[in-house]
Amino acid sequence: MDITVVNHDEVQEMLTIEECVDVLENAFKAARKGTCLTPPRTPMVLGEQKVFSTMAAYMAGLDRVGMKVNTVFSTNSGTRFHIHQGAILVFETENGCLEGLVDAAAVTNLRTAAASALATRLLTEDRPLS
Repeated sequence: MDITVVNHDEVQEMLTIEECVDVLENAFKAARKGTCLTPPRTPMVLGEQKVFSTMAAYMAGLDRVGMKVNTVFSTNSGTRFHIHQGAILVFETENGCLEGLVDAAAVTNLRTAAASALATRLLTEDRPLS
């Protein structure tokens, strides 16, 4: 089994904000149609200011399912460690094999920016997300 590993810098090299806005718009449309499954985030409080959580997603037609696994340790503030750390696991859906391991921080940063850009685009174009 080959597993592709994509680190923080590679994510930034591979994805543009423009591409992410379009992908996010399609994902929101799919969620609205019920062809994208996103169960609620599952957080576990590990202690004061320390949270471990998982988020899964599946979009029909992509033949992939993913899970973001991350920690938010506010206690890392001011240390050499980031507050947010995590990975995204990507599996194919024919046999359930792991295909990818992607840095979650880089993807999260792009997704957050893309969500803001998409909202701005939809508001300025005065069109609904349909």
